Amino acid sequence: MLVAEVDMLDRFFNFLMGNPSQEEMMALRASNAEAVQFRHLSDALKEGEINLEERPELEYFMKAAPLIRMAKIRTHGEMSKK
Repeated sequence: MLVAEVDMLDRFFNFLMGNPSQEEMMALRASNAEAVQFRHLSDALKEGEINLEERPELEYFMKAAPLIRMAKIRTHGEMSKK
C-alpha cells in the first residue's frame, strides 16, 4: 500500500469519526498535497509517462473520489430536506 493511500484514508476516516456537521462535510476538500499528487498522476497518464509504481496510486485516487463524492451528495440531500 502506498503512503499517500494510508494518509488519505486515515484523514477521511478520522474526519468521519469526529462526527462532522453537514456543513463540515460539504466543506471537505482534498489536501493541497493530495490535489498536487492527483494532478501529477493525471498529467503523467495523459502524456503516457505514468510508471508502474504510480499507476496503482492513480487508480486508488480514482476509486476513493467517488466514495467521498457520494458521502457529500447524501449530505447535500439531507440538507435540502430542511
